[in-house]
Amino acid sequence: VFTIHNGQYQGMFSEKKMAYLPDIYENEKWRILLNGHVNPLAAGIRCSWKVTTVSPNYLKELTQNASPLGELIRQESNKCLGILNGINTHEWDPKTDQKLTARLGINLRIFKERNKQIICSQFDLHPDWPLMVFIGRFAKEKGAYILPDTIHTFFQHHYRADFLILGSGDPKLARSFNELKDQYPHRYNCYIGYQEELAHLLYAGADFLIMPSLVEPCGLNQMYAMRYGTIPVVCHTGGLSDTVTDIDQADGYGILFDHDRSDDLMTALHRAVFLYKDTERFDTIRNKIIHFDFSWEKSNQQYLNIYQSLIPKLRSYDY
Repeated sequence: VFTIHNGQYQGMFSEKKMAYLPDIYENEKWRILLNGHVNPLAAGIRCSWKVTTVSPNYLKELTQNASPLGELIRQESNKCLGILNGINTHEWDPKTDQKLTARLGINLRIFKERNKQIICSQFDLHPDWPLMVFIGRFAKEKGAYILPDTIHTFFQHHYRADFLILGSGDPKLARSFNELKDQYPHRYNCYIGYQEELAHLLYAGADFLIMPSLVEPCGLNQMYAMRYGTIPVVCHTGGLSDTVTDIDQADGYGILFDHDRSDDLMTALHRAVFLYKDTERFDTIRNKIIHFDFSWEKSNQQYLNIYQSLIPKLRSYDY
């Protein structure tokens, strides 16, 4: 069983370097070649009995890709299955989280307010405004590069909200995030780097989590966020589409946007502000998402079913 986490990382190199590999029968070389290159990812797909991806929608995206890899996966689609990743619900439990000072009791609103107060006090923000956070790497695939200009434009429209960025990566982007602090004091702040305790605090105290990812095979942050009552604002891609339903749909509980549509993130942020003002609907959604089951138990059973389905083939296999 071969699992693709991210199809962008294929490990390919020139066919001219084939001599570095152990000897391969001439009639078997096709298994490791794709588009004129040695491609370990392609070899894994061809040689495995089953192929999984870390979300159903990411498998769909891979099959729709016009690249040679997309064509290969379409050819092998009969053995491919998307299974959503899970999260560690013991480590990420708002009721017992040892990284939090204020843990979840019987009242979600009090839990959120206490943690939000801690954040706003520490980062000089308004506790009465919606708090929107980004947690992640400053990498192109995470879409963080669109945030500085979007936040700047957002404030130019005079919408009331706080923004807090936690992450590291591209130095140029880190400078852009830092520069916003001087432009918008009391409304914006950032922490360049990563601090596990702060990440837990942001999930607990934020009102909205922003994930503008270009590529997100599964995504875990949106699952952590919902477990802590934070509403996801996510790009319509990969596992984000599998785990978040837009509030404009029946029983929706998140805000989705399309990365390739101009100003769509801006519209999504405006929608978040309006949702925050509708306190009854806002509280209903928060109380709903904390009960979602994103544990590994469901995913584990799907993997177990795959392994069990291969046992007869294994017993009959001629070694």
